[in-house]
Amino acid sequence: MICALTVRKLKPGTFEEFGRAFLEPRQDGNPPVGFVRFNMLRSTENSDEVICWGFFDIVEDYKT
Repeated sequence: MICALTVRKLKPGTFEEFGRAFLEPRQDGNPPVGFVRFNMLRSTENSDEVICWGFFDIVEDYKT
């Protein structure tokens, strides 16, 4: 399993839009291959900053 982590500074007033897009499934309705879970936190000090992380199972297609 791997964990991907990002810290993002959003344009002012776009948190709701970003949150919906971040949490919606892909256009085909399926999560990414190996997807286990995504999470998002909003900073209490700066409401335009979010921390996003997700857990993925390592699948054979991605091993080198």
